[in-house]
Amino acid sequence: MKIYSESIGNFAEDLCFEDLPSEVVQKVKVLFLDTLGICIASSKKDYAKAVIELVKELGGKPESCLLYTSDAADELDGVDLGGRRII
Repeated sequence: MKIYSESIGNFAEDLCFEDLPSEVVQKVKVLFLDTLGICIASSKKDYAKAVIELVKELGGKPESCLLYTSDAADELDGVDLGGRRII
């Protein structure tokens, strides 16, 4: 018997873009644009500026663009910043 996470992993591994229904593709596009808009809108908020400064202070290899800034950060720190903008 497969465990649940293994079944999901196998599904994701075998999934091809062409197999997705057009309704799913359209919904994902809308959700992506919504998330992007939230990130941009929140980038001027005090908490976002504070997190951007923290990420810059942490340093690391500049491999991830910090959305709506001219800065870059370590990949994991950049992902963390992006997540904090949409919370």
